[in-house]
Amino acid sequence: MPPPKRVSKRRKNKTTTDEGNTTTACATTTTADDDKRNTKKKTVSRTIQPGAEKVYERKKKTKTVEEKSVMMKSTVAPIAESKGSKEGNDRIPDPEDNKRITKGCDPEQLDNDQTANLKVFVEKILKTGVKALMDEYESMKSYELTPIVQKSFDANPDKNRYKDKVCIEGTRLRLQDSLNGDYIHANMVNNKPLLNKFIATQQGPLEKTIPDFWRMVVQENVGYIFMLCEFTELAKEKCAKYYPLTESEPMEHKGITIKLEKTTEDEVFVYSRLIVDSPGKGKRRVHHIKWKNWPDHGVPSNAMPALRLLRHARLCQQPTVVHCSAGVGRTGTLIAMEWLLQKICTTPPPYDMKEMIKWTRSQRAHAVQTSSQYVYIAFVVIRLIAEKDRKILRLLNDFQNEMQTLTGVKMDVIGPSKPTRK
Repeated sequence: MPPPKRVSKRRKNKTTTDEGNTTTACATTTTADDDKRNTKKKTVSRTIQPGAEKVYERKKKTKTVEEKSVMMKSTVAPIAESKGSKEGNDRIPDPEDNKRITKGCDPEQLDNDQTANLKVFVEKILKTGVKALMDEYESMKSYELTPIVQKSFDANPDKNRYKDKVCIEGTRLRLQDSLNGDYIHANMVNNKPLLNKFIATQQGPLEKTIPDFWRMVVQENVGYIFMLCEFTELAKEKCAKYYPLTESEPMEHKGITIKLEKTTEDEVFVYSRLIVDSPGKGKRRVHHIKWKNWPDHGVPSNAMPALRLLRHARLCQQPTVVHCSAGVGRTGTLIAMEWLLQKICTTPPPYDMKEMIKWTRSQRAHAVQTSSQYVYIAFVVIRLIAEKDRKILRLLNDFQNEMQTLTGVKMDVIGPSKPTRK
């Protein structure tokens, strides 16, 4: 009797074409062991139904659109670009990469308790009126921290744009490793209740102090520069041209190269994205925002741009440089405004605008130069809540009319809250 045939089984195998259009399943039949070399495989083919590949492609496209949507939502820089952008093969650090979480400290997203605190302040201001606010400012116009120590200011007259706008010794920023001395007309403005650190500078850089300005930007790892003046106002130079205005003409100041990467603008601001390259520190991105047409000793005609600008500084974890021509009026107004907004966010009433002036001037001498700037700060805070409360909106109209009568400034009570890009 012949021995029984031994049977072997082989595993099934599946293969798929590169294009993903056709899939073939291979099943191996059972064969006799004594004829392994001549084993024949019977193959059964299975083809994807017509049209299925189109469904697959549609899913791929949908996913791509969704991914792009998420990327767009996460990008809030003045000049939109995905994070981690590169120049050549080197990644350039960007202040937009690591934003601060501002929950509980964002005046545009107040909780119920903060909204109630804001209403307390707004109702008080509306009851006080514009005339009383202007008188309040005049009563403390000459207030300054005493005694003012200004020895470095006095020792460097050629680095000061104005002889009567001093730089407080206690808060002045000191340049490190500088062959030209450590003095720059700039003060560090920080401490509670501010969430972010400001550098209030520089009386609009002079031609000879531009290298010091950029040394300061690199040293302090500045993320944003807010320029609140024009280069020339009423036929007078207010600020030297300290950054490149065209992409084809970079600047170089004592080893630090500044290149304009891109610029856009809307009805209020000019946004410039700068690449700053310095020896030993490499390249970094700095965002420059110039406010068009904020008049010297005056105020803008709308509240919303100030809120938009301060939000950039609030989200940025790096210091923000703020300057105008003298570095005290427009600059002081913006910083004092943020102090008041953060005070409302973080502490219960009462809120005192005179305390605001005292605190700001303890950091930067002469901050807030005119009564109209003082009233403008109050107007911006009222504007925060006006659209949500009809009663306050009506009272704000009365406030605006009184402001126009007394200061000559016509404010847009409900102006554009979002920019229109050019």
